[in-house]
Amino acid sequence: MAKSQKNIKQKEYARICKVKTESLKSIVDDFFEMSLLESDQIPVELGKRDLTGFAAQFMIDHESVIRQHNLEPVINIPDKSVFIKADSQLLVRIFDNMLNNIFKYAIHSFSMDVLEDGTVVFKNKIVDGSSIDIDRLFDRSYK
Repeated sequence: MAKSQKNIKQKEYARICKVKTESLKSIVDDFFEMSLLESDQIPVELGKRDLTGFAAQFMIDHESVIRQHNLEPVINIPDKSVFIKADSQLLVRIFDNMLNNIFKYAIHSFSMDVLEDGTVVFKNKIVDGSSIDIDRLFDRSYK
């Protein structure tokens, strides 16, 4: 095998190792955060939050990265303010997690609907849904 081909293979193996290491680090970080949340070590400060204003601003703040992923957002927010009782930091984390899942799995577009009862619904189409185990969909470690 030529030396250049060997170097190319070694670089590819190194790249694969880096990607897998980053993926494992992300999983470990997720489990750590989950354990902190479950242990009540993260203080939760519930307060009255304007969900419509938050959701609109969140989407505006993330518009450029949404476009970078070549996704077309369809956003439906009521004209009047909808208030919920929530922790601001946890609300950001929830929206960040939803958007990151959209970046990983969505095809072409996604929608976000803020309902008047304070529910937020994210929807997107995926390439192949046949591999999804519906019974495990809400398991914390299911991917």
